[in-house]
Amino acid sequence: MPLCDQEDETVHHLLISCVFSREVWFRIFSLVNLRQFSPARDDLVFQDWWANLEAKVPHALRKGINSLVMLVAWWLWKQRNNCVFEGDAPSGNQIIQNIKDDAQRWCLAGAKDLGTIWP
Repeated sequence: MPLCDQEDETVHHLLISCVFSREVWFRIFSLVNLRQFSPARDDLVFQDWWANLEAKVPHALRKGINSLVMLVAWWLWKQRNNCVFEGDAPSGNQIIQNIKDDAQRWCLAGAKDLGTIWP
C-alpha cells in the first residue's frame, strides 16, 4: 500500500481504512466541526460510510458534505498516484494544504453548498 504499507491496496482501504486516509479525513472534518463523522476503524466500505454520513448530517449540509467527500477522495487518489508513479512519500500536511486550497478555489468558483460548511 503506497500510503501506509500496512495492508493490500484496495479502493476501500485507500479511501477510508488506511491509517493515513483516516487521519486526513479526521483533520479535514475537524476543520468544519464535523470530526464525529470521520471514518472509524470499523468503516471498511467507502460507499457504505458515505451513505451513512449522508443519513447522519442535517439535510441543509448534505450537498456541501458530498462536495467535501469528493474533494478529499480525489486528493487521496492523487497522493496515492504521486507515491506510485513519482516516488513521493505520503505527506499528511501537504495533502491537507492541497485540500484546503482546492476547497477555497471551489468556493470562489461558485460551490455555494461547500461554502456553507467550509471555514
